[in-house]
Amino acid sequence: FGISFARDAARSVVAACVEENKVSSLVPPGRGMLVAFARPDVAPQLIEEEPQRILDAMIPDLALAFPGIERKVLRARLYRWRTGIPVFYPGYRQRLAEFRRGGVEGQGRVAVAGDYLYASSAEGAVTAGTLAAERIMHRMSR
Repeated sequence: FGISFARDAARSVVAACVEENKVSSLVPPGRGMLVAFARPDVAPQLIEEEPQRILDAMIPDLALAFPGIERKVLRARLYRWRTGIPVFYPGYRQRLAEFRRGGVEGQGRVAVAGDYLYASSAEGAVTAGTLAAERIMHRMSR
């Protein structure tokens, strides 16, 4: 699962993802893995810092969602991405708009939903799920 941090709540972290449920072999049994992403406005400063300084900046924010995490971190690994942008195939945005409108669903009781339709976050997933439910309810009311 993923979580987004409100700008006024977190100083360094914009999002965090709990990864161990994605692939069972990703971490040893009984362990977890958390991936944290720096806020875009602080990332340019953090990217030049030593790894421990970056961890020290992010842990207080992560503790807002995961109390006590500062006592549970056994190891941290830093990946420095200077830029990151999504890469879409030609026509992707048009196809995405069609998905959002429900244009690939037909008239049945099944709707397409997922964070990939809006934003890769819990909020994106909730938005997509809510709108998918509304489309189904509309189709079922006819």
